[in-house]
Amino acid sequence: MAFCSPLRQKRYLTGIDWVINTLDAMSKHAGGRGNSSQIILETKGNIDPARLRNLIDRMGELLPVLGGHVARAWNLCPYWRFNGRTASKIPLTCAQSGKSHFGTVFPVFQKHVNKPFNSKKEHLRFCLLNTTEGKAYLGMHFDHRLLDAFGAETFLELMAQCEQGRESEVLKDIRLQEPAHLDNWMRRFIGGRNTNRMQRSLSRDGMVSLPLKTSSSPRETLFEVVRFSTEETRIIKENLCAGPGFILALPSMLARTLKPLHQLIKTRNCNGPHYVIPVSVVRRTPDEIWTKMFFNHVSFLFFQVPSELVDSGQDLEVYLRNQLYEHIKAGLPEDIYHASMLTRIAPLSLLRLFSQIPLGGKVATNYFAFLKESGFESRHLLGAEIVNLIHTPHVPTPPGLGIFLNFFHDRLNLVVSYVEGLLQKDEASKLTERTKETLLD
Repeated sequence: MAFCSPLRQKRYLTGIDWVINTLDAMSKHAGGRGNSSQIILETKGNIDPARLRNLIDRMGELLPVLGGHVARAWNLCPYWRFNGRTASKIPLTCAQSGKSHFGTVFPVFQKHVNKPFNSKKEHLRFCLLNTTEGKAYLGMHFDHRLLDAFGAETFLELMAQCEQGRESEVLKDIRLQEPAHLDNWMRRFIGGRNTNRMQRSLSRDGMVSLPLKTSSSPRETLFEVVRFSTEETRIIKENLCAGPGFILALPSMLARTLKPLHQLIKTRNCNGPHYVIPVSVVRRTPDEIWTKMFFNHVSFLFFQVPSELVDSGQDLEVYLRNQLYEHIKAGLPEDIYHASMLTRIAPLSLLRLFSQIPLGGKVATNYFAFLKESGFESRHLLGAEIVNLIHTPHVPTPPGLGIFLNFFHDRLNLVVSYVEGLLQKDEASKLTERTKETLLD
């Protein structure tokens, strides 16, 4: 029996959901691949393709929301429309390789994440690569309009629970209903006013950005990946704890990635007065991991950093930490959350244009994301031991550049994501290697 009855076909989208849809439309219009991502599981032991196929089919049967699409209601609010029947068959590609080294097999998954979804109702796709050396890699390409990064990890945890026959314990907690949010107007308008002021302050003096030529055809997203060893991860965690503490790791990690980027910017002679870096922050409590698995439960912070400060390297972490305190004290994430509710009346084509006006056609220097915790807690899936979990996200275009970090158990992963044509291969490799060195320093 499907998890959702035919009577429950509508899930209103929040303002943050509509922001994610806007980023998707903006990226596709600029020649990018849209706002989607991929998780790659690295395992010890091969995965049986038949068992995986059955498990994926089971997820489609239980969760018709996987086959939904965006529509607009009579009250002008956008919503996710789906029926109570089984979602369309979720694609799965299986392959075999004689090599098990990550660098050797990664091109398969880079190709996988760059392949567009087949229809507006397809939001998930899997790729399994078993190796003759007793390892396997499983890629899940997912649509950010349906799952954010933490939610996608939680979806994999649901798959592990379903494999063990525990789906009934979890499915009852998943919430697929959302009100229209046509209320609390005063708070929404105050949030809009404060967000507008923030955007004006960001654009007042200009910003650093790498030039990206327009393209009439879709451009692939390319990746540089660093999988830190358990010992390297231990060193990085010790470095974080020796400073302000692991709980304040976000500004520390951002500072350590900003310095190598600044070196690249100077080499390219793309200098400007400020760096502007949007950072997503999770809006889930530990008790809401299952109830808020689907759709987007985040808000955003915008860090503005003077180029001179990055160049000197003095007190950069302190500066970012103080800016984080100011944003939280001023309630910026909540202001953005409420302000975004006001955008839902506008069509995506209009929002795509308006979103670039405050920053003079530039959106940001780069995107940054850091997942300190994982939504996938299981150590095994379909009989294989999970040894690592890596995110390879498409970065919204513009700016077409993102730096992403995630912890998975005792491993840290670094991914530099960039749109084809923004960086040369050697530039991306140097940026990644310097970032690795800075994190370990």
